[in-house]
Amino acid sequence: MSKKTNKMTESNSILCPYDSDCPIKDLYYDAIAIANLGIFQWHLSTDQVILSDEAFAITGIDRTTFDGKMKTLNEHHIHLESREEFKKALVLALEKKIIRDSVYRLIHPSLSECWVKFRSQLHFDQDGDPLKVSGVLMDVSEDYIIKKSLKKDLDFVQTLLELIPNPIFYKDYHGQYKYFNSAFENYLGIDKEHLLDKTVFDIAPKHLAEIYHKADSEIITSKKDQVYETKVKYADDSLHDVIFRKGVHKKEDGEVLGLIGIMEDVTEQRQLEEKLLMLDHAKEVFLELNNCILNYTDDREFLTHALLKFKEIFKLAEYCILINIEDSIDIPYHKGLIVPENLDYYSFEIVYDWAVKSRVMDKIFVFNKENIETFASNSPIRMIFSTNNLNSAVTIPITVENKARWIFCYASKGDKIISNNESAVALYIREQINVIYKVFELYKKIVFMSRFDGLTGLMNRMYFDENLQKSIDQALIEKTALKVVVFDLDNLKRMNDCYGHLAGDKLIQRFAELLKNSSDYNQYFGRIGGDEFVGVYHQVDSKVLETYLEKMRESFMENEAQLDFDIIAGFSYGVSTYPDSATDIKGLIKAADKKMYDYKELMKKN
Repeated sequence: MSKKTNKMTESNSILCPYDSDCPIKDLYYDAIAIANLGIFQWHLSTDQVILSDEAFAITGIDRTTFDGKMKTLNEHHIHLESREEFKKALVLALEKKIIRDSVYRLIHPSLSECWVKFRSQLHFDQDGDPLKVSGVLMDVSEDYIIKKSLKKDLDFVQTLLELIPNPIFYKDYHGQYKYFNSAFENYLGIDKEHLLDKTVFDIAPKHLAEIYHKADSEIITSKKDQVYETKVKYADDSLHDVIFRKGVHKKEDGEVLGLIGIMEDVTEQRQLEEKLLMLDHAKEVFLELNNCILNYTDDREFLTHALLKFKEIFKLAEYCILINIEDSIDIPYHKGLIVPENLDYYSFEIVYDWAVKSRVMDKIFVFNKENIETFASNSPIRMIFSTNNLNSAVTIPITVENKARWIFCYASKGDKIISNNESAVALYIREQINVIYKVFELYKKIVFMSRFDGLTGLMNRMYFDENLQKSIDQALIEKTALKVVVFDLDNLKRMNDCYGHLAGDKLIQRFAELLKNSSDYNQYFGRIGGDEFVGVYHQVDSKVLETYLEKMRESFMENEAQLDFDIIAGFSYGVSTYPDSATDIKGLIKAADKKMYDYKELMKKN
């Protein structure tokens, strides 16, 4: 057994090539030990593998059992993980005469992982045929374990970066993309193959690339981190608000190697901020409308003011239209909007038909060039769209007691006037305008009750005096005359006594309607007593007015005579003139009242 072992040891070991008395023999062994190198030879003709003592130590192969065959080395000592690659290397050496240095994992009896690096060369005989392979091997297990651990850490970091939804990128000093996560690829709409080693000039329009390159150059030059916000167009052509955070990657000596960047999409945050600002603006408008509600005389004035104020919120809207579902369309508020010649915008039927069919009475509605074609060709909005080459519009219905009565319409020739934020604000406007409009209607009722007579709808004494004083002041400035006429109904007391007060009230109402329907001389009227009325006529000659009033009296008496009453109802009147008769309210009414009684006495005598 001892003889066999010694023989195997000799045949499977590489001895020192130098004699025992060679002065460099010790240096040879020292070099082998210091470098921790093993030496091997593979004789191709015999398939014999010879290993040095260091090679046995490095590989962990038991020299007493190793038969020195390459096949044995491959099948029993090369780890399964590297076996196929090792086998391919052997075939390459034998058939192609090509030797490649490589690292293989070996099965080591005492190490969990053993990685050995082989460096070889091929030797040829005199005929040029492969003779043997020789080389060195070295233990690189520690380096490989560290490398695997590092790769594992890098894989973890890579996985972590891939999970981050923010686009992340790394550029070298020359501006070439060397790393980026999937979010960055998705943002650009460019895959890794077409993005790696490219610059911004390869992937972005020239004007944008120059902006990006300038910002990057400033960071590299200043070596300071940079944070800025800008608009960025994504791969799907959508525009986003993005915050860029960039920092330099430096060596220990401060030399810049490149820059790292991360993009934070703050579009939703900015939209929320914009939405809150728009809502605050809308609240300010409502506060202004509420504070000014006493200044509006009618619906149209109130709603027109509201229409124009809310246009300030829809900043991209160029035109605004006020649509009365019960009446008409008003388009006088912004110059440049052409009214189609064939648009009968005072027709109740066409307006109502359009509003019902297009559903604009029910909800906030956005029109654009795509869906406007779905509406009837004679619908007002479609006709206005076509004539003015509009691109979009939004409608806001104003509902009173669950019935839409008015519609605000904002339109633009731009690509877009309405966003999700503006839709939400439009909905808020719709809800709140309905509330404030109800307040306005209540105010109108209160104002009416405080200014007008409940039975006739004519001005009461207080409101009539206010208007008469304004007329006097204006006449004084313009140096013109005006007439004050006092009317008194004849036989009202007999009508009440014979037919009841309801019949008397009807007589009063019929006379009030006669006054309200007369509109020849810019006049207004008030009821100042049970059967007494007063009117103001501007810039009319006394004789012309007297003729006019006589015709009124005859017409009234003729109409009353046709009713089933035995009492003939008429009226008496008296006229005073400013400034000839008097210069104040009391004097003018007193003078007209005296002439009215004179007229009444004259009628009795006749």
